[in-house]
Amino acid sequence: MLRHSYHQYSKDKIGCGHDFIMVDRHPQFRHSRCLFLARTDDGWIVFSYQKCLRDYVRDRYPSHAERFIREHFKRASR
Repeated sequence: MLRHSYHQYSKDKIGCGHDFIMVDRHPQFRHSRCLFLARTDDGWIVFSYQKCLRDYVRDRYPSHAERFIREHFKRASR
């Protein structure tokens, strides 16, 4: 079960309910592999685990969060 409180738009993402998470190519950015939340209404939506982890770290470890995020959630260089 997904922890709803750690994604800014969890209610919108989950909608009527979730069935599973899958990895696939993003339909707009074909070079990117993304996580998709498959919903119980047979729809799917892009799901960012990094947003959840960042919000979790901010909630659980507020005094260390920003430094940890800067060090461990670096953007990939191209």
